[in-house]
Amino acid sequence: MNAFVNPTDQGDDWLLESARHLRELYVPLRKKLEHLELEAQSEIENIELTCRRFSALGKLCSSFGLSCFERDVLVMLAMMNLDGGLPSIFLSAFSDGAPTVTFLKLLESFSDASHLDQVSFAPEGSLRRWDLVKVSDSLSSSDVALNARTLVLDDWVYLYLSGVQTLDTVLQGAIQNPNLERHLSLTTAQQNISQHASQQFGHCLIQIWGIETDIKSSLAREIARSQGAHLFNLNANNIPLQTQTLERFVVAWNRLARVTPDAALWINSDELNALDPSQVEPQARAIGQFILRCECPIILTTRNPRAWGVASVSFEVNKPSTSEQRELWKAYLFEYPSLQALEVSQLERQIANLASQFHFSGTMIERAVSEAFGQLEPETENTLQQLRQHLWQASLTLTRPPLEGLTQRIVPALSASWDRLVLPGTEASILKSMVEHINQRQKVFENWGWEADSSRGLGISALFSGSSGTGKTFSAEIIAKELGVDLQRIDLPSVVSKYIGESEKTLAKIFDAAEYGGSILLFDEADAVFGKRSEVKDANDRYANLEVSYLLQRMESFRGLVILTTNQETSMDTAFLRRIRFIVRFPTPDKNARKLLWQTIFPADTPTHKLDYDKLSQLEVSGGNIRNIALGAAFIAAASSDAATGVNMQHLLQSAQEEIRKLKRLPRSGELNAWV
Repeated sequence: MNAFVNPTDQGDDWLLESARHLRELYVPLRKKLEHLELEAQSEIENIELTCRRFSALGKLCSSFGLSCFERDVLVMLAMMNLDGGLPSIFLSAFSDGAPTVTFLKLLESFSDASHLDQVSFAPEGSLRRWDLVKVSDSLSSSDVALNARTLVLDDWVYLYLSGVQTLDTVLQGAIQNPNLERHLSLTTAQQNISQHASQQFGHCLIQIWGIETDIKSSLAREIARSQGAHLFNLNANNIPLQTQTLERFVVAWNRLARVTPDAALWINSDELNALDPSQVEPQARAIGQFILRCECPIILTTRNPRAWGVASVSFEVNKPSTSEQRELWKAYLFEYPSLQALEVSQLERQIANLASQFHFSGTMIERAVSEAFGQLEPETENTLQQLRQHLWQASLTLTRPPLEGLTQRIVPALSASWDRLVLPGTEASILKSMVEHINQRQKVFENWGWEADSSRGLGISALFSGSSGTGKTFSAEIIAKELGVDLQRIDLPSVVSKYIGESEKTLAKIFDAAEYGGSILLFDEADAVFGKRSEVKDANDRYANLEVSYLLQRMESFRGLVILTTNQETSMDTAFLRRIRFIVRFPTPDKNARKLLWQTIFPADTPTHKLDYDKLSQLEVSGGNIRNIALGAAFIAAASSDAATGVNMQHLLQSAQEEIRKLKRLPRSGELNAWV
């Protein structure tokens, strides 16, 4: 069984006291079995007069309102596990000679047991209602009289009486102890929620809802900490569905809660909506049944509030605003003694950039600061410069795990820079304007009031149209490198599901995860989804339009940059195009552009020999094809006998012929003339 820590325990002293109390009571009870009632009763009274209220047995008796007879039953059953001679006592005490404990034997063994004590063994009596004592399965068939059924002590009760605090087996893996020791930094809005929720603590169900998992968990911990509660955590999806198992689960939890001072429960139902749709409502019903019968204060964190059939108050949790995030960054930076106030002020610009780019909760900011300081090299110059870099990199790293499995992260090429971009001046200017829009978001949205006016339509979206190999992805790499953020590629056709609602779920996960770091989302083959919509003829058409509407809605509210690419702009829905802020058209390069591409395509370390760029520019292919030809020629040159001289026109001719063959066309007139 999993042991847990009770903050009110007295450690080894409590354990020893509990075991001693159990044994001390057993001695006179054993005398009762030997019919020495007067002497035994006197000893029992003397033991009870001493301060035993804080032993496990005393706690159990007070928590479940046990009578003296019920207490004696627990002691006798517990001592059967500790005293090897006990079965022989039962043999001498009971007329039938069987070394077992039954209802009848216990009533007969204590001559002072009254008729009312028989109620103790009824299903609604404390011993059986709380599963303190169980009827042995082997002799519990309906044809055996109740008084003749064998009794055993529940494992959890036996261990608890021995001074060992554990989780019942039915709770293991479902119940956890979160850490409440560390005080968490909260924003002003979050402190207000914590204060108002604390006033309702224990009076009704507290629901904290929203998509910010870290903030909700921080609030749950802070509310419990402020109330001095011993908080347990339960994943709502672990609540059993089957009625009998749920009943056992409820009893096990309430039993634990009764013996744990100031017990409170934090139920996390964030994963409820991640279940298969057919499982959501049955699980929600099980959660509701558990909440109805739970005997302690409950804090429920969830994505969306529900009515659970009990009095409740709900608090919506949003991401901290940019200004609140700046304060959190400063608060956590100030926790490091090596960083003085003057130095923190020198980080103001970096803090503003971090708060503008990354949309973190206090927990994530704390982790980023901790990781950044962990990367610092002690006693080196330019410590602040290092810290700036480490803060940014640590923040970037924290944004990646939620997107794993949903997107493909593209690492920008070393060559990704504006001077390597071959585009008409107008298109290149639009790309640079996109970078400026991202950099000036904070000033326009926050300082100039656009965000307060409306959260809709603030997303920055762009459409890159052009045939394959014209530089669409390369341009996205340049922008990502310039901004210092991740470029995440999403294959739209693979995201769209034939199952109703699944596409929206996947897209929601992508956008929610990307919001944390303002990653650039690159959706390939957008025309597969945003093609011209036809008349709605059936349910499939209707749901396809709903998917498009949902994607447009998320694009408009996403604070990062969304880039969609297409090879067929003419097939795009015009209503959709009106909602795109930037449209960049990537033409097939003309002769001058191709010459420039050839002149910049080879890395500085690649040797070349007498290349004729005018002749090379005659080949009418895209920039992607030019790169393929250059790379292929490099391999041919490396394998040749005169590799030292580098790539020459012969190597390029051989590679170009292979590339044209791949394109399933013949060389046009003049394309490969006089290359060698």
